[in-house]
Amino acid sequence: MEECIEISSDSSCSDRTITSDVEINELIKKYTVPSCSKYSDNLYTLDVFSDEHINLKSIEDNTESESITKTINSHKSKDLNDFSPQHRKFDNVIYGSSLSKELSQLINNANISEYKEHERVKRVQEKEQKRVAKYQDKELKHALKVVENSMKPDKCLEYISIKVGQNVLNKSYGEVIKTGFKEGNYNFKCSKEIHPNMISWIREIPIIKNNLLQREFQHEHHYLLIMEIDEFLNHIAKKTLIEYIQSLLKLKEIRHLSIVVMGLSKYIASLRNQNKGEFESNHVVKKPTQKEINTNLVELQIFCKNIYVKFLDKNEDLITFIIECTKAVAQIPYKKMKADALSCENEFFNGNNKDCVKVDKNGNGLSRLWNQCLRMFPLASLETAEAITSVYPTMESLIRAYEEIDSEDAKEKLLQDITVRRTAGPLGASKRIGPELSRKIYRFFNYEENGIL
Repeated sequence: MEECIEISSDSSCSDRTITSDVEINELIKKYTVPSCSKYSDNLYTLDVFSDEHINLKSIEDNTESESITKTINSHKSKDLNDFSPQHRKFDNVIYGSSLSKELSQLINNANISEYKEHERVKRVQEKEQKRVAKYQDKELKHALKVVENSMKPDKCLEYISIKVGQNVLNKSYGEVIKTGFKEGNYNFKCSKEIHPNMISWIREIPIIKNNLLQREFQHEHHYLLIMEIDEFLNHIAKKTLIEYIQSLLKLKEIRHLSIVVMGLSKYIASLRNQNKGEFESNHVVKKPTQKEINTNLVELQIFCKNIYVKFLDKNEDLITFIIECTKAVAQIPYKKMKADALSCENEFFNGNNKDCVKVDKNGNGLSRLWNQCLRMFPLASLETAEAITSVYPTMESLIRAYEEIDSEDAKEKLLQDITVRRTAGPLGASKRIGPELSRKIYRFFNYEENGIL
């Protein structure tokens, strides 16, 4: 039978007692530890609780909320200056909590984009450097080819220019000279020369500086002087030809002078034919004879170095000679390079391997060399040399044989009885070396005076 306990505020019921001690203890336990949880088994109302029990849960919630608020406010109060310099970077500063995934992804994407851009710029720069290097190599090869072609005999004329004085072109042969230059496609220009009636040359020199092709112009020190017959005869008559040429050679610009005398053959022919009318009208102080002309020419070549004298009669021959001089001047670098290459050889026969015997480090070839040395003597054929080498296989063995003999006459006859077979086989003819060749070989290897040899 279930019993009900009623609690009333009426004082009339205060005398009623609780019959069960167990129920009283359970009620005391419930009232002592109150609970606001919805899972509690309390069957009492909130009126029986004090205000302290009712506000317990809210106080705990407020405490937790205040702690979170303080933490957030403390982080908000921090400034960027509170961090060390190494933590001021964007990737290292943490504002109270870790970065979100979206923000981390944005940062990574920005870094990747920056890296890709850097790599792209790097590739473009490398490609540009390769292109520039390739272009420079191409230009350098072209420059080297141009420099090489400037020295070749068939290309050097393109780099030479003929400098002609205006007074030369005003002469009777001036038009012939200009026509010859134009027909041969030669570079020429009219300018003032250091002396009248002279022709000079200017060379264009391609050079390489800082891997770039540049051009320089060099005035050649070879000059051509054109003398007409009247001027030449006047210098001979006055005995001033040598002095006149020496004064020209003293000029620092002239190192070699070619002299062309126009019309000398006609003058000599007139002397032979006794035709004086043509030359008496000219202003010649005294008409020199052919002997005087030859004497002056010999003295000119003796006292004046680095000159060349040419006698011409026709204007066509003059332009031909000028072109020949132009080719010779143009080929000077090539000839100089070739001469330098030959001068580098210690002996003139180093470049020729004709009749040479090669001897290696093991001594192979010495017997052939010894055989060839014996064949250099007169009357020594191949069979004679082979006969001597069969008895004395080396030069040292022959010299030792000479040293073992005391008599001079016996030394000279040491080789005379050696048999030389002309043909193979037992029936083949044979002969002796003889005393003459034996004596020559002995004197060659033992005597020190050239007269005895």
